[in-house]
Amino acid sequence: MEWIAVNILIPIFSPVIVMFAFSLLPPPPGRSKPDLMELLKDGQLGWVALAISCAATGEYNEKSDYFLKQGRAPEGWHLMVWLILLPLVFSTLTAVWGAVFSTTLRRTPTTGGPAAPSFFDHYKTFLNSAVWTLAASIVAMVLHFAFPTTGGH
Repeated sequence: MEWIAVNILIPIFSPVIVMFAFSLLPPPPGRSKPDLMELLKDGQLGWVALAISCAATGEYNEKSDYFLKQGRAPEGWHLMVWLILLPLVFSTLTAVWGAVFSTTLRRTPTTGGPAAPSFFDHYKTFLNSAVWTLAASIVAMVLHFAFPTTGGH
């Protein structure tokens, strides 16, 4: 559980916790209280997925060295590099897309005005980054726990 906390949960939730803490403080003069979606709407979780994938790449390299010294890799080992690279590449693209093409905060329409797009339609970049973060987290956990080396994980 310690590995999951340090490598998955803290990177994902620490920005959200800090954002919540800031929301408890009075905002600076002329500013409104921060909205949690301001932190997430533009695919910022993609950077978290990138960090998780980079850490998984390091672990893959360490375990590859171990398996090379043993003379054989477990079944499916070489597939892991592709499973690491997929969220690494697409989470980076998502985060950069969101940085370049920012999403506005979703507002409730006024009576008689045009209907607001659904949460899922409006925050596609956020949802895309959440999916890639989940994918990177799953791949990192599979890599760490399904391919043990001597001396633990």
